[in-house]
Amino acid sequence: MPMYARGTMAKALCMRCGLQFLLPELVFDGYFPNLRVCLDCYDPPQPQEKLAIVSDPEGLWKPSPDTYVVTAPLLNVQVLGLNVALNWSGFNVHGPELTAGYIVQRSVDEVSWTDVVTLANTADEFGAMSVETNSYVDQPGAGDWFYRVFGYDVLFNSEYGA
Repeated sequence: MPMYARGTMAKALCMRCGLQFLLPELVFDGYFPNLRVCLDCYDPPQPQEKLAIVSDPEGLWKPSPDTYVVTAPLLNVQVLGLNVALNWSGFNVHGPELTAGYIVQRSVDEVSWTDVVTLANTADEFGAMSVETNSYVDQPGAGDWFYRVFGYDVLFNSEYGA
């Protein structure tokens, strides 16, 4: 059975320059895997020569959307004494998606907004969302008030609990 040299005193030759070194001082070359060379002759692999990792997933044909696209309703405000009547245009007029409801917000300075009311739309007898709530009467009191109305969709409401 053949014996191999053991220990830290084993000697070897650099396969590039031919000089004699201790075996632990030699390293494997970056290009040729079984070539032991000294640290002066070591040639590390170039990062530019490695293949780039390319991820090219295949797209789906006509995928369904993840969320509904909801456009902002057009808001009409009428002041009736101390009451403010809000009417808006309703659901998404640019596509087939309907909102699940509306959030009415009020502000004094148009910077900090507070939710006044959340109005949910109801489904018809076939389970489709039908817009029935597109007006609200607020009693803010005296002063100048700013209003805005947001439509929210079914996925946003169910996923994030808004």
